[in-house]
Amino acid sequence: MKEFVQKQVALTDSVLQRCECRGKLAEKITKLFDNPRYNAPFRRGNKYFYFHNTGLQAQSVLYMQDSLEAEAEVLLDPNALSEDGTVSLNTLSVSKNAEFLAYGLSSSGSDWVTIKLMRIQDKSVLADTLSWVSFRTRFTETMLNLLNENSSNQNHAND
Repeated sequence: MKEFVQKQVALTDSVLQRCECRGKLAEKITKLFDNPRYNAPFRRGNKYFYFHNTGLQAQSVLYMQDSLEAEAEVLLDPNALSEDGTVSLNTLSVSKNAEFLAYGLSSSGSDWVTIKLMRIQDKSVLADTLSWVSFRTRFTETMLNLLNENSSNQNHAND
């Protein structure tokens, strides 16, 4: 597959190099993509979350805020996960009480995902990691449901 993609890139480059309008084409494509984009916000617990892309970012950034009027803060910037841009955010889920973020990372376009957990309050990434995960299910939500049950059980134990 990698060889096929490399050959397609070489063919495309050979055609575009002969194209007199290459500069104008690149400028037009850049202009079309260079606009801010927002995803619809969603609420978990007492917090709001949304994705925002300033225009030419490779990946949208996950923001968090305490209310719709509050100042937003970056929770997870997938663009900062690797210097060469080969790590991408594959999936994520926020626990119902907004205590944890489970997120999946892919490297170099791989189908294999590494699931990480972040404590949202202090943005600390926990040592718990699942590696070499490959599926398209609601696993992260299941994992967060287990965390929610555990958290709920701990709260009842303190009653």
